[in-house]
Amino acid sequence: MVSESATNKIELWLARSGMFCIIGYVIGWGILGMCIQPFMASPAWTAQAHFDFYRDHSTRIMIGMTIAAFDAGVLMLFVSQIANQMRRRERPGHHALSTVQLVSGLLTAWVGMMAAMMWCALAQ
Repeated sequence: MVSESATNKIELWLARSGMFCIIGYVIGWGILGMCIQPFMASPAWTAQAHFDFYRDHSTRIMIGMTIAAFDAGVLMLFVSQIANQMRRRERPGHHALSTVQLVSGLLTAWVGMMAAMMWCALAQ
């Protein structure tokens, strides 16, 4: 059996994981993965210029998308903590909102992981 103080520490770290997830995802997906301005390729470029840009930066994109996929997995921890807190506050036998929160949050994290993994695979 886990002591109450250990449980509180675990729940505190799970609550903090949301902040780490957001910061890490922006760094991985947006900056290293080159998916936000000013790091993106210009829409006015030719097809060959786009190809050259992504070929030249493929390693950086793969590293960024690997970080983003990991941080999307960390989002699952945060979502589970939110659903757990919601379940505690709901009336006994009425857990619909916490279940919807858990399922929708896990699906959101899964989509974030899969999108980053696809970008990583395409960058090879």
